[in-house]
Amino acid sequence: MLGEDLPLLELQPETQLQYVAEGAANVVYRCSIPTPNGSSSGSIVSSIAAPSQTPKGLPRSTRGFLLRLRKALPTTVPVRASYTRFTSLIAPLFAPDHLIPQTLVKLPSSVIETGDECLRSAEQDGLRPHERRGLYLAPEEHGLLVKDMTADSVYGHDAQGKRRGQGGVVTIEFKPKWLAQSPNAPLDARRCRTCALRAMKGGDAVGRGLCPLDLVSGDRERVRRAVGIILAKEKRLRQTDISTESPLLLRDRLVDFFLDESSVLHRLRKLQTRYDPDGVLSVALFTSASSTDTKMPPIPPVTPPSSSPSYSFPSESFLVATTLRDCTLFLRIPLSPITPTSTSRDIEARLGDLDLKSPSHGKAEYWARIERRLIDEGWYTGTESMAANQPEPLETQENRHEGRRWCLG
Repeated sequence: MLGEDLPLLELQPETQLQYVAEGAANVVYRCSIPTPNGSSSGSIVSSIAAPSQTPKGLPRSTRGFLLRLRKALPTTVPVRASYTRFTSLIAPLFAPDHLIPQTLVKLPSSVIETGDECLRSAEQDGLRPHERRGLYLAPEEHGLLVKDMTADSVYGHDAQGKRRGQGGVVTIEFKPKWLAQSPNAPLDARRCRTCALRAMKGGDAVGRGLCPLDLVSGDRERVRRAVGIILAKEKRLRQTDISTESPLLLRDRLVDFFLDESSVLHRLRKLQTRYDPDGVLSVALFTSASSTDTKMPPIPPVTPPSSSPSYSFPSESFLVATTLRDCTLFLRIPLSPITPTSTSRDIEARLGDLDLKSPSHGKAEYWARIERRLIDEGWYTGTESMAANQPEPLETQENRHEGRRWCLG
């Protein structure tokens, strides 16, 4: 990972792109350099720094790295600025092996056009999600090379982009979301922040969705339930040779991983709490989050704009917490052999999607409105039907009668 503000690598002009996936703000491509014999090899980057200035460990080939490019949205931040914020505010909070390595790279003028062509082709081939279509890349001078955490990176690809080799690893990715209750939640809350929002959006039925508090509860049965939900939703597991292994052993290894208090997920929970002790509705958002952890780097507050007097402009500490509540956890688990002696230490776990959140374009006000709705409409307490003067649903009646809670943490 580079700590410098300037890129030391430049993408080769002849680099070919293949659409892999996309999120709301970025698109990820697999890169290759064609060779005369039709194979896909060679370096996709060249150094634009003196050899003595080039750090060790930078990517030099297509294998193991993907290119991430920014979409043309008013809410996205230029890649170079986003990378600088990541290296200064987010990266120091974690051990390097808990983060997806990323390197700032300068782009030739042709790459954005090539990337847009890939998106249009993906639309024609039905590979691009319907809700993402029609939106393309921002004109940019920089991109990010990020470590490929998919199973594909283990096998490699031929010139047509097809995967080579046989199964040997399973990859899982999901958003842990809020690993601690919202500081603004009512004292009698019966749902955590994630479950309350899911209920408000009309998502999973009561008790069927993933509760992040289960994952960090330290209770084996709760963790096992959460792991079962994650595995059931992971479509890629049904497309690999997991059926030839023991699903129960895979599940138990994941349970042990989440029970380990030294895992990155427990660190993530601690940071979410440290950097936002007061919540989005608090007027204390001008100040940095206090912390007794001397290893935590201080984060200065952002000066609020005079044109927005209706809400407290969030400090960077709050924006860090908000970023940590929307990151993605990537897990790579060796499939063969899965035996009773396999341990959670075999699992590679890294966090990605850690671009610092921006409060601009009404985002901060939106966050506050959502939190206020969750409180006022009874989504935290499970009394949303009563707030709307509707009959209480059977699930709520049963849980109230038996004194149970949906989120047990």
